[in-house]
Amino acid sequence: MDARLRFRICITALAAVFIIGTVGYMLVSDASMGDAAFMTVITLSTVGYGETIPLDPSGRIWTVVVIVLGVGVVSLAYASMLTLFVGGEIRTALGRSKVQAKIDQLHGHIILC
Repeated sequence: MDARLRFRICITALAAVFIIGTVGYMLVSDASMGDAAFMTVITLSTVGYGETIPLDPSGRIWTVVVIVLGVGVVSLAYASMLTLFVGGEIRTALGRSKVQAKIDQLHGHIILC
């Protein structure tokens, strides 16, 4: 699979986990959207400020679900981003687009091989 496609898939999955986590906290603990989003971010980033909203047992179970799903997705997204940058694929893609732009500017030329 192309590294750029894998990176896009990981970013989409990360956004999905963030949205699902935020909505889950809003439903489970009656938190505001801001508080739920903040709780999701600190959970996904493993910062661990502690519970910023009061959680009952169902809220704690939801936190475990967000951690298990989210940390895996975040790790995959970081790995894909690292592969994309270190592997030089961005440089290759940018170089390819520059060459294509120069080719597109050529008119009335004949190429002999």
